[in-house]
This record gives sequence, C-alpha cells and structure tokens, in this order.
Amino acid sequence: MKWIPGKTAKAQAEPAATATDANSAAALQDLAAKLADADPREMARTFFREALSFEKSRQQLQENMTKIAWRVAGGAMLVALASILGSTALVQLKRPSPPVIIKDNTATGDVQVIDVAHSGTVTFGELELRAALRRYVELRERYDWYTIQDDYDTVSLMNSPREQTGYAALYSRKNAPQNVLIDKYRVVAQPGAITFVGSTAQVFFSKKIISLSTQGSSIPTPPRTEYWVATITYEMGDLPAKSDEQVRNPTGFRVTSYSVDRDWTRSSTTDGVAPMPSAATSSQSAPSDVQGGASQ
Repeated sequence: MKWIPGKTAKAQAEPAATATDANSAAALQDLAAKLADADPREMARTFFREALSFEKSRQQLQENMTKIAWRVAGGAMLVALASILGSTALVQLKRPSPPVIIKDNTATGDVQVIDVAHSGTVTFGELELRAALRRYVELRERYDWYTIQDDYDTVSLMNSPREQTGYAALYSRKNAPQNVLIDKYRVVAQPGAITFVGSTAQVFFSKKIISLSTQGSSIPTPPRTEYWVATITYEMGDLPAKSDEQVRNPTGFRVTSYSVDRDWTRSSTTDGVAPMPSAATSSQSAPSDVQGGASQ
C-alpha cells in the first residue's frame, strides 16, 4: 500500500472545518432565536442604557482630564510666583547703598547734605549724638526775649566747666544779646548737615534775624539770613542726677569747645535788609577780663 501524505492531511482538516462551521451556524441560530423571543421595548431600553453609560464614561474622562490640566496650571503658577519672590529678595539683598543727596535751594543758594540712613548703617548712638549736636547748636544760636533764660540754663548744663566760662562771659558784656536785641529782634537757628572729623563735629546752620518792630514804618523789615559753621568737640559725661536736669540733658552730652565761622560757600540774604544792631554772638568775642556768670 502506497502512503500519500498530502491527501491524508487534507482529509484530516476537512472534518475540523466542517465542525467549526457547524458551531458558528448553531450560535447564529441560537442568537436569532433569542432575538425572536426578546421584547423590542426591552431591547430599546438596553440599547439606551448602554449608550447612556458610554456617554457618561466619556464625560467623566473629560472631567478628569480637565482637573488634571488645572492642577498642572496651578502648580506652574505657584512655581512662577515663587521664582518672582525669590528674584525680588535677591535684588533687595544686592541693592547698593543709597548715595548722599545734596539738596540745592535755587532761591537762596542753600546747599544741604542729607544723610541717608537705613538698617545696619547708622547706630543708635550716632543718631543720639547727632540729635544732641543739633539741639545744642539750635539752643545756643537762637534768641528770643521770652525764652532766653530757659535756653541759657539748658546750654549751661550741656557745657563743660571750661566752655561754660566763655559762654557765661558772653552774656556778661554790655553788648550781650539780651541788652542789644531785647524784645525787638528774634533769631531763629536752623541746624543742617553734620560732619565728623575724628572726634570733632562740624554743624552747618543758618540764622534768620527777624525784626519784630517796624521802626516807624508800616512795612515790616524783611528777615535776614546768614550761614555759619560750628566746630564742636564733645564728650559723653555722667547722667544728671536731678530730675529737672535729666529733662534738659538726658544723655549727659557735654561740649568741651565751641567756635563758629561764616559759611561763605552759601550766599546770605542781606540785600536791601537793614543791619542788625551789633551784639555779641560768640564767646570768642568776649574780652579776656570778663569773668563767668550770666547777668540776665
């Protein structure tokens, strides 16, 4: 008997294909029977339920994607805001120190140096010292008939014994301010810039002389402004023991020497203004034979 492989394989495959076709046909017949027995309304309900479920799943997916997108955008905004704040902080740390500003009054020619202070550059002690210097110059250089005694007592308390001798001699002269200016003039002192050269301070200030009498005229005399520089050496002494002295000089500031010079770098407003009566305005102008002690 002769063996033929090709025919044998074909013969074996034909029954398997026939069985598969039979199964498919049976499944189709079963499905057709179920569809024939099913209620059309129930089928419609099932179809709509499946369609609604599919639509809901798509909407849920879209909502989830939207939430994720908003979260990503919010995170990006937070990162950008943090970057801006960090850059601003670095700029503040690297900001250079502000320069000293010179204020020029074009009307009077007044040039004033304005000290710019910010955190960490000026100590409390220096600010306290500047305040004491300004107050001393203002009290010593101003004049008012009704406050002269109070100013004299305060300046005397802020003077060292040596400086007080010359200051008292100033008010012991015949041409002392209280004897010449009396109640007809007022002198307003305005301290300006303060500079330090070692332990010596220079205080730039202006003096405005105001005439309080019309001198027979209905038009008051215009005020006269002069510019001066006070050179001061000082020390910080013991705090006053008495309560009234603590009010006048709470820091124990003491002036050991005091001199004034005209500031010719600034023009004075003297044109067309009547001169003020000659009065002693500096302790350097007091005669050497005059002893201390105010005679007000």
